[in-house]
Amino acid sequence: MQEYTQMLWWKLLKLKSKDPKIRQLAIEQLAQCDYNDVIEHLKLLSKDSDSEVRCKVVEILSKHQEPKSVPILVSLARDTSEKVRELSLAVLASYDGRKFQDIFISSLKDSSANVRWRAAKALDDLGWIPSSDSEKAVKFVALGEYEKAIECGNAAMEPLLAALKENVYYKRQSALEAISRLSDARVPKALLSALNDEDVGVRSTAIDALARLGDTRAVDPLIKALKSTDANVRVRAVDALGKMDDVRAIEPISQLLRDPSWEVRQTTVNALGNLKAIKMIEPIAALLKDCDPEVKEASVKALQKMGDLRVVEHLVPMIIDPHDNVRKLTYKALSKLDPEWQKSESARKVIPELKNSCKHHDHKIRQAAANALTELGEDLPINQTLASLIEKPKNNKRTAYDVLLILLDDADPALRMAAAEGLGRLADKRAEPKLESMLMDLNSWVRRAAARSLSNLDWHPEDEIQKARISQLLDEQ
Repeated sequence: MQEYTQMLWWKLLKLKSKDPKIRQLAIEQLAQCDYNDVIEHLKLLSKDSDSEVRCKVVEILSKHQEPKSVPILVSLARDTSEKVRELSLAVLASYDGRKFQDIFISSLKDSSANVRWRAAKALDDLGWIPSSDSEKAVKFVALGEYEKAIECGNAAMEPLLAALKENVYYKRQSALEAISRLSDARVPKALLSALNDEDVGVRSTAIDALARLGDTRAVDPLIKALKSTDANVRVRAVDALGKMDDVRAIEPISQLLRDPSWEVRQTTVNALGNLKAIKMIEPIAALLKDCDPEVKEASVKALQKMGDLRVVEHLVPMIIDPHDNVRKLTYKALSKLDPEWQKSESARKVIPELKNSCKHHDHKIRQAAANALTELGEDLPINQTLASLIEKPKNNKRTAYDVLLILLDDADPALRMAAAEGLGRLADKRAEPKLESMLMDLNSWVRRAAARSLSNLDWHPEDEIQKARISQLLDEQ
């Protein structure tokens, strides 16, 4: 007994140390002593100046579910430290929680999200039924169930505003999204304030919500957001301004037509098209030569929305763009702007360029140019060598051979493949040397077509290497 008393005295002496870590250690050691001998000391330590010491007190009390512990825990549930309050509520919930229901309810409005969640969880476990929409909303927001909270209507506004102060960005983002769906008069102010949030995602959510609201008070703050270093924020801000139909946004938005991000350029063009910014026709037309096809597509659509016939001269050259969708959109835009655009002076001006494009190395451009010339009622230019062959009255088979031989050198692999196959069907042995050279063509389909034709001509490989090569090509069919 004397030894126990001396040990207890020594541990109690440590509780007076100026070092909070030593006081924490002493509290841990007190847990090994008789609870009735240390309860009063724990009560005093529950008011210690160091929050970690007070947390240690809660930890020791949690191991002794004694009636004497309750008053101390209730007091600590109102502690200045968020961590102490949260731990105390967790311990009280492990008791008969119904006795502390009022404490949990009052803690639903705590400044700490963690404390609010702990209180709401305890009440949920107790099967507590809120008595009003306000109480329901507070509980749902505390649990992070924002979708359920907004079902309570504007009663959810206050707790959601509190959630905007969360340290975790995605919780602020979710709270802001929920707020934007309420009809409360304070919604625009909350969204505008969120434009200054440190997190990109939160700012983007605020911008999207402001765009949906269409509140013109957001124009100036959104114009400021155009200068964000984050491309996604710039995209959202431009898109929002484009939907607000406010001419103040035209000039600031147009500054982003040369933005390094293709998505920003695309959205900027879309926005200017929505705003029907006629004075921006020339800058938008310049983007018809953009390196990104999506930007070109957006530019075609924007120019169409302008409804100004001056854009026709900019659009006509796009009918030979290498991208299919750009060409389709261009034809559609021209037809809507001027059903007889083919007869326009702008269309006639581009004819020489179209004819020149029929000789382009890219077969898509050649085909597009040919289609465009047909659309304009023009004769297609013919390769001079081919033309001379066709014009001369020769044997059809001989003419076909000469034409196919020329096409073997075409830039279009599809034409080379067709020519190689055609020579095989003509069964003219003179084609063997040329077909043999096509076994090394860069295009695999051309190589295979040449191998098939040589096989049809009963061609004999010069050596085993050549034999193995043609055998491999035939096996790939």
